[in-house]
Amino acid sequence: MYSKQSPHIIPVKSGEEVYLCQCGKTAKAPYCDGNHKKTDGVRPFIYTAKKAANLYVCGCGQSANMPWCDGSHKKQPFSQTPYIHMNLLIDFFNSDEIADEAMYFVEMHGFLTSLVIQPGALTQQQILAEIFAENPVDDSISQAIASLQKEIEQSLLNSDFPDVISAEDDEDSLTLWASGFMQGVFSQQELWFETYPEVVAELTLPILSCSELLDEELDDINQNDDLLDDMAETIPDCVIDLYLLFNAPADS
Repeated sequence: MYSKQSPHIIPVKSGEEVYLCQCGKTAKAPYCDGNHKKTDGVRPFIYTAKKAANLYVCGCGQSANMPWCDGSHKKQPFSQTPYIHMNLLIDFFNSDEIADEAMYFVEMHGFLTSLVIQPGALTQQQILAEIFAENPVDDSISQAIASLQKEIEQSLLNSDFPDVISAEDDEDSLTLWASGFMQGVFSQQELWFETYPEVVAELTLPILSCSELLDEELDDINQNDDLLDDMAETIPDCVIDLYLLFNAPADS
């Protein structure tokens, strides 16, 4: 039930009744499927729509206003989301099995985020080669990375920034994430800048600045801590805008 880093979005019509799971045991989240009867769980929340609207139902289990989303998923470290593939990846990246030349976990997340925005022509094997510096990994890790990529895509589809950095993490984590993102951009630079070069340059500048990949070229920015902090705060909005730029329907 609570396995999303974003809310369930349910369109309803005026007068429509919706039965929302409250026991957490449903197999048809966020709807009740009767499983509370087997576990003596709480009854479903019954909502009657007064008008046509979209309902935003908590998907992370952290909301203080159940069953509705209150934005708590944005405050939780991405790694706390109870996905099996996420735990598998975190354990693997923290183990001695991974090669020294491979990306860090946070760096890989930034890299995958850039590929969700502009997938280009990279195959799964090429993506793995970039992440693990040509070192082979078993199928479970490959599948976990593909699942993570889909979760990032779902977050951006819901206009949520797929944040992997918790409040306790230091600025080095942001630097790694931004570095991974820009590596994805540079790996397919022509595709990124082909259609909207000026807009893409503007939206990627805060990420590039925080990545420290071009310190000399961006010296004025990097020596201004206040400006760099301001740019860092704009990264979530810039990432969402980049996703919409490349993936929104042509008539929108």
